[in-house]
Amino acid sequence: MAGVNADRPACLHLLLGRVERGPFDASITCRDGVAFQGRNGDDRGPAPAPLDAALRRATAGFILPWRMPAARPLRVDTEYVNVHIVPKGYPFASPWMGRHAYGAGERASSRSGTGLQTHNNSPLYGGLREAVMLGFGVIGTGEIARDFTRALQGSQRCRVVNVAGTSANKARAFAAEWGLRASSRTVEELLEDRRVEAVYVASPHSAHEQHALASLAAGKHVLCEKPLTLDAASTQRVIAEAVRRRRFLMEGFMYRCHPMLRGLLECLKGGAIGRILHLRADFGFRASRGSGRLFNPERSGGSVLDVGGYPVSFARLLAGVTEDAPFAEPTRISAWGRFGPTGVDELASATLTFPSGFTAEVTSSIAYAIGTTAVIHGERGFIVLPNPWIPGGDGQGRHNAFTIHRDGREPKELTFPTENAVYAIEAELVADSLPMLEPEWPAMSWADTLGNMQVMDAWRGALGSGRRPVKSEVTRGINAFLKVNQEGDLP
Repeated sequence: MAGVNADRPACLHLLLGRVERGPFDASITCRDGVAFQGRNGDDRGPAPAPLDAALRRATAGFILPWRMPAARPLRVDTEYVNVHIVPKGYPFASPWMGRHAYGAGERASSRSGTGLQTHNNSPLYGGLREAVMLGFGVIGTGEIARDFTRALQGSQRCRVVNVAGTSANKARAFAAEWGLRASSRTVEELLEDRRVEAVYVASPHSAHEQHALASLAAGKHVLCEKPLTLDAASTQRVIAEAVRRRRFLMEGFMYRCHPMLRGLLECLKGGAIGRILHLRADFGFRASRGSGRLFNPERSGGSVLDVGGYPVSFARLLAGVTEDAPFAEPTRISAWGRFGPTGVDELASATLTFPSGFTAEVTSSIAYAIGTTAVIHGERGFIVLPNPWIPGGDGQGRHNAFTIHRDGREPKELTFPTENAVYAIEAELVADSLPMLEPEWPAMSWADTLGNMQVMDAWRGALGSGRRPVKSEVTRGINAFLKVNQEGDLP
């Protein structure tokens, strides 16, 4: 590997415990006291064995990539499952905040006067791209694929140019319905289309990993419907492939891209209801048990995987506000759920407790019409969001709102109309993010996606896999990324 010029910014790339660029001074402190301090002066190979071992233990074998000026002192701390890589003097509370404010070849000064610069050796940089129409290929022909394609017909930045489904006939019918010039007989054929710059993965959950990996390997950027994969281990594999291929990857929680969310965060940070104390967030609907994958355990059915990621990701986002960070991870999870006759969780609730004292009660359902409301409680009032996930409950909705109830004042509704439907807003964020490989906060970064899946693993692990209602049986997470003991504490 080529050496690093200390006069120009270098890229520190930590992945699976390997340091592929250096040199740097680092200290690694784990919550259980395990620590390593030292200097890695060899920029041509892996980290020294003690550093490598410490990184693996501290992060369960995974650290996200981060760039920094060469030879700057670092502090690498693990808090629960997250790793913070912070050059000294960097102004943000977390490295993910504002990370993509710098484009290739541009230089900017932070509030501390430290300049950062990206360049084409960075694994987070995918090369220059002109601001032209971004061509999407869609994998899947279901309702979400239809909503996405319909929304992009009103976009000035993105368009759908090809589609592949479970059969050539379905793809042809989809293309005819939406006026697409091309359809593909197979996913492989779609990925060979040079007009397809980005892929929208809208296939069933069980196929997300396969289709995301294939798209990245073909050199395509990827916007994947939630959940990105079925568990944290497979999420890690997809992120690693995005790093390796230098391609954009984002999990499609579209509410994170809507201007209403930024407005909400500004209100919360401005003290609209005082210190945030608690969140109650639901996402549930009543579907027929004969409705395909939702109730089929062989097709990764169940409410937590289908819609539970929405309230969990929202809770982690708000917990981050309380800690002046992009997101935060819970220290304790207690769960309750009800399983249906097919063996999947039809109703599930979890209470999350965070280091700041902030708590959240989240509920998901595919068999009970519990609604889609979120209520944020603070010291001086509360905020009601009737449908934070989908504007007006309509995939083509162009209006969303929330109401602030401040103690001693009249309720105040804030509305957020948009020109584009939310799926188009999401797709245009992909186009606007390029050539960077992750979106700006509050959209889902790789660290955010991985942390969200870890919490969902723990939630599902706490529920178990029985066919009867269970309550507060907190066990190890599915892939042990969150180690949950019998009391429900996260070490």
